[in-house]
Amino acid sequence: MTELIGQSQTDEDLATAFRSLYSSERRRPAGERLLRANEQGQIRDDVDVQILVDQLWGAVYHRMLVPDEPVTDDFVVGLVSNLIDGITP
Repeated sequence: MTELIGQSQTDEDLATAFRSLYSSERRRPAGERLLRANEQGQIRDDVDVQILVDQLWGAVYHRMLVPDEPVTDDFVVGLVSNLIDGITP
């Protein structure tokens, strides 16, 4: 995955294929699920769900591409907890 993402930075055809065949197909259901959560009152109305997708996935992809720390179950749980519960006291 990391090599594919890296190569797609300089190969426009690969970047287009990556977006249409992989990333867009994964973003869509995530966004749809978060929209349903919004409709059910689980997410504030003023929240942009696509930004939520980026917040969650961005952190995971960062750890994949800059492997200072691994993507672990504890990391994912903490990431979602910080997003859902917030970080303020």
